[in-house]
Amino acid sequence: MKNISSSKKLTLKNKLLILVAGYPGTGKTYLAHKLIRKIQIVYIDKDEIDDVFSTSRLSPAYQKFKPYVHKIMYAVASINLMLGNSVVIDAPFTSKYMGNKDWLKFIKDFAKKHNVIIKVIWCESSTNTRKARLLKRAHGRDTERKHQIDEFIGKAKKFDIPFEHLYVDTKKLNWKKIFKFLK
Repeated sequence: MKNISSSKKLTLKNKLLILVAGYPGTGKTYLAHKLIRKIQIVYIDKDEIDDVFSTSRLSPAYQKFKPYVHKIMYAVASINLMLGNSVVIDAPFTSKYMGNKDWLKFIKDFAKKHNVIIKVIWCESSTNTRKARLLKRAHGRDTERKHQIDEFIGKAKKFDIPFEHLYVDTKKLNWKKIFKFLK
């Protein structure tokens, strides 16, 4: 979690809950880190919370605590939203969430409770770029996938995003378009 403040940053007009989402290797964290340098916002990184429990997504320790990771994310987001801060959450938020009616009800109720607008920035990149990023970054979670990387990357499918959203190619960031979307 980072809150980088500076008087030179763009201040958002409305309080937002921004979900920087996409499949692994699409550049979510890259975009989120660039974003928090440009606007006044609190940053929550799901991977950082995951890594507190284990860098292996297959370990028994991680499997035991996995159900609590999102609860921790939303608790931290809730505190910051109550303080009047906009929040960006860097997490996959794939169809497992955006296609799940229980999660959709939860996140809509969460936004209503905190009087925030949900905006989704969906990160995209080519299959080759994703593969290269996953192989290069050397996180424990990616090492586990190396032997099945083509199959893993092939599971990425388009789906309907049920919130106001913007598709972003992380190799060609268009900040004017991103800022216009967030205003």
